[in-house]
Order: sequence, then C-alpha cells, then structure tokens
Amino acid sequence: MSIPEAAHETEAQQIIALLEAANARMDKLTDALNTVGANSQWLVDNCKVIFEMFNSPMFSQMMPVMAGGAMGAMMGGSDDGQAEG
Repeated sequence: MSIPEAAHETEAQQIIALLEAANARMDKLTDALNTVGANSQWLVDNCKVIFEMFNSPMFSQMMPVMAGGAMGAMMGGSDDGQAEG
C-alpha cells in the first residue's frame, strides 16, 4: 500500500483562492479609505467652527481688547488694566 498523493488544486480552485485574497485586500483598502474620509470630515467640521468664530461680530469686538491686554502684558503692565504703583 502506498500513501495517496495530495490532490493538486485545480485551476478554478487557484483562481478562487486568488480572488479571496484580492477581496481581503480590497476590504482593507476600503476600511482605510473610510478612515481617511472620517478624518477629513472631522477636519472640515472643526475648521468650519474656527472660521465661524473668526467671522462672528463678538470675536471682532473682543479682538482689540485681547490684543491690548497682550500688548500691555508684553510691555510690563498689569493684567487688570490698572497702573502699578
């Protein structure tokens, strides 16, 4: 008695195996692309909020006050706007 030889894969089985491997790679690429899309959407949403903040009238009114306070602090003035003495 001899040991039966292992059956070689047919051409159809080889093609099916290659297609399954290609599908697995495609699934990974799809997941990666979806992640990039989600990250891009997050950036768009957050940048939109930042631009809305800069465009708001309240921000425009506060800007000189904030800039004046920063300039005063750089020049050695106090934070509360009163002269030190």
